[in-house]
Amino acid sequence: MLGKLTVFLLFLLLVWGNVVSGLGAGLACPDWPLCYGQYIPPLKWDIILEKGHRVVAALTGGVLIGLCVQRLLRYRGWSRVLPLTAVFFLAIQILLGREVVLLKLPVNITTLHFGMAIAILSLALYMAFHDGAENRPRFSLRGISGVLFVLCFLVLVQSVFGAYVRHSGSGLGCGVDFPRCLGFWIPPHISGSVMIHLTHRLIAYAVLLTVIALTVSALITNNLGRIKNTLFAVLALLLIQVAVGAGVVYTELHVMGTAFHLLIALLILSAVAYAWFNNMKETGV
Repeated sequence: MLGKLTVFLLFLLLVWGNVVSGLGAGLACPDWPLCYGQYIPPLKWDIILEKGHRVVAALTGGVLIGLCVQRLLRYRGWSRVLPLTAVFFLAIQILLGREVVLLKLPVNITTLHFGMAIAILSLALYMAFHDGAENRPRFSLRGISGVLFVLCFLVLVQSVFGAYVRHSGSGLGCGVDFPRCLGFWIPPHISGSVMIHLTHRLIAYAVLLTVIALTVSALITNNLGRIKNTLFAVLALLLIQVAVGAGVVYTELHVMGTAFHLLIALLILSAVAYAWFNNMKETGV
């Protein structure tokens, strides 16, 4: 229960932060940890959004620490490193959040802040599934487990790079154009925001092709057991994500579209991680 609550709060925190950024409210509270030097700042919509994000972050951090303590007591051996790492990442994340505000939203630190949140979510997903009681901690890169791990990593990288696309102002690097870029399948000049945006698309295609290959393998060989339905779900989410991504471009980065785009990305990461965890459990690693 604690694991699921942690994952839910992290989802909420990430999507909320996306909306805050999309509405330009990231500096509505120009200081940290207070807001205009007050615990209860002026009640304006942008301040409420930003302050609300900080409150949810604090709540999420507390619940995450509770989960980490519980898993630390239940885990044995190497696996005890995972909850300790999550707490360490949380401490870094708090410092990064401070720097993001005080340095006025620098692109690299803002991207790193998001990347750290995704890393914490990944650890939370692992701890939510491997409760240390019914499901003992496992780790394997053999066979399909290795492929699923690489797929998890690709989705994680794609999510973080998506944040870089946004914060670097490259969301419309290919113009209001999809699936082509500036009217070309291969633009004549690939640099700057065009290169950043195209790289984001190429990683997405790599993820999609990998999932299609796994799904076809599941249909032909029938040897992927309990993860077959999860792979179908991942493929469906990816197809939805492509459509949402096109919508984000054609609506010129509408804030609700970008928030939904992130939500689908988080669901994809969670589903792929679930497939990996289940495959390790099924193979008895």
